[in-house]
Amino acid sequence: MPARSTATAALAGPDAAPSGGTNAKRPRQAHALPDRLLDVNEAAALLGLKSPRTLYKWAYAGRIPSVKIGRLLRVRRSDLEHLITAGERPAFASPDRFPLTPGLVSR
Repeated sequence: MPARSTATAALAGPDAAPSGGTNAKRPRQAHALPDRLLDVNEAAALLGLKSPRTLYKWAYAGRIPSVKIGRLLRVRRSDLEHLITAGERPAFASPDRFPLTPGLVSR
């Protein structure tokens, strides 16, 4: 059985059988998936906003990072997830943290 040339082996790809004739495959390398860019409608739906216009305002004000591709505005999904986690509040707060309780309000 003739051996394949290096050019033929390169065209065959990394999962092709080696020239020895065995069917053993090389292990694939794990690549991290790139962060998905969402358009303003998808991002607004993810955040539960009524209007995508809010995202335009936040992006131009610098509240959220965004990517401009031509005339289109895109937002990274990870940036939205970070915005959500940064805005989380504890499920309950201690009573001394409420400023409008009758004992803490001074007139």
